[in-house]
Amino acid sequence: MLRLEHVTFACDDPGRVAGFWAGLLGYTVEGGADCALASDPKCEGSTLLFNRMAKSPTIELPIHLDVNVPDREAEVERARGLGAHL
Repeated sequence: MLRLEHVTFACDDPGRVAGFWAGLLGYTVEGGADCALASDPKCEGSTLLFNRMAKSPTIELPIHLDVNVPDREAEVERARGLGAHL
């Protein structure tokens, strides 16, 4: 049976983007400038892989994660403290 290994994201700055999502989700980060992996230390959530890839006229890179929390306002402020923008 197939098993999901990770969700892959193409971005300009893998280390920064992985660090943001790791901080937001309580994950740990491995890797660096060209490739970074954000993993759940509890092994309960999906692993996120971030690869450096430039945008092109034929490939759209932006990806977002849909998340849900009990206290949206508090979580928005925490995310903004980690560098998120509205």
